[in-house]
Amino acid sequence: MANNTWHQKFDSANALLLSIKNAINSSASDVEVASKSMEIRKAFAKFDQELSDLHNALATMGGTAGENARRKGKLSKLQQERALLQESFKARTGITIEKWKNTGKSAKGKGPAEESLETLGMENQQILEHQRNVLDQQDEDADQLYLATQRIKNVGLMIRDELTEQDKLLDTLGAEEDIASGN
Repeated sequence: MANNTWHQKFDSANALLLSIKNAINSSASDVEVASKSMEIRKAFAKFDQELSDLHNALATMGGTAGENARRKGKLSKLQQERALLQESFKARTGITIEKWKNTGKSAKGKGPAEESLETLGMENQQILEHQRNVLDQQDEDADQLYLATQRIKNVGLMIRDELTEQDKLLDTLGAEEDIASGN
C-alpha cells in the first residue's frame, strides 16, 4: 500500500469513527440510540475491518522507523477512541460490542503479534510483568472462588442438618398427634 493510500485509508477510518461517535453521543435519547444500534454495530464492524487493514498494511510497508512509530501511534489513538465509544455504546444501550482484534491473515510466526488495548505501547518486559500480574490475579480469584464454594458447602450442610432435625420433630409431632387422636 502506498504512503498516500495508507493516509487516505486512515482518514477514512477516522471519519467513520467520528460518525460512530456522533451517532452514540448525539442528543438523542438512549431509546433512539438503541433503535439505531444495528446501524452503529455495522459501522463498528466496518471500522474494525479498516483498522485491521491499516495494521496489516503498516506491517508490510516500508518506511523509516520514525514514520512507522508515528503511524502506530495514530492507530493506537484510534483503538483507544474505539474502546471508549464501545463502552459509551454499552452504557447507553446495554449492548456489548466485541473488543477490536486484528483480523488480518499473517503467516504463522511472521508479522506482529496481535496487540490488545491493555498491552498497547508496552515493552516486552512490561508485557511479561503484566502477564505475571494477570496470572497472580487469576490465582487470587480462584482462591476466593474456592473459599466461597467451601462457605456455600458448609451452609448447605448446616441446612441439611437443620432439615433432618425438623423432619424428626415433625415425625415426633405426627406420632404424638396420632396418639392424642386415638389412631
